[in-house]
Amino acid sequence: MKKTILASALLLAISGLNTAQANEVGISAEVSGMTKYVFRGYKLTNHFHVQGSIEADYQGFYAGFWGTTDQEVGSETNLYLGYGFDVSDSIALDIGVLQYRFDGIDEDYLEYHIGIDFGFAGITFYYDEFDNIYIEASTEFALNDQWSIGLHAGWEDSDESLYDVGISLNYAITDTLTASAFATKKESGDRSIFFGLTASF
Repeated sequence: MKKTILASALLLAISGLNTAQANEVGISAEVSGMTKYVFRGYKLTNHFHVQGSIEADYQGFYAGFWGTTDQEVGSETNLYLGYGFDVSDSIALDIGVLQYRFDGIDEDYLEYHIGIDFGFAGITFYYDEFDNIYIEASTEFALNDQWSIGLHAGWEDSDESLYDVGISLNYAITDTLTASAFATKKESGDRSIFFGLTASF
């Protein structure tokens, strides 16, 4: 039922966006090739896979789809809806809901979030229907026109209370193609170094 409700809401949101003037609706997409799939410090797969997403936005509202292949538990797809808005010249808020869906297991579930962006950094609070909590802080700064560094720190309160940290080094090959190297560490012991190539449209 949850799967049907969110999928229907996503289709309604996108169809509603299509009724607006074309120049008022933003459509974006990304395709990435990654050597590993690491999520919040957990290494979910240890080999090459492809990730892809498409998103539509209109006056702060957005709806999208994200998917990946070659997970140990089967391919993962996510549907999400949200709304972002400016509180002031330097602060923005974002609220939304995301549904995780996994092929091969009947474990789809919903996660809600609220995030605050200060321009130089952001903090996001996540809460899912199993009462799990995850809080992350992230920032990215440019070294020059092509190189940038991203920093991430997260903390989860689920079956255990664990932190994770990560760093990325990104190189803009073109305006729409970026190569990245990542290093992550989870308090439970997972450590990963992996690479990716992302095309944006």
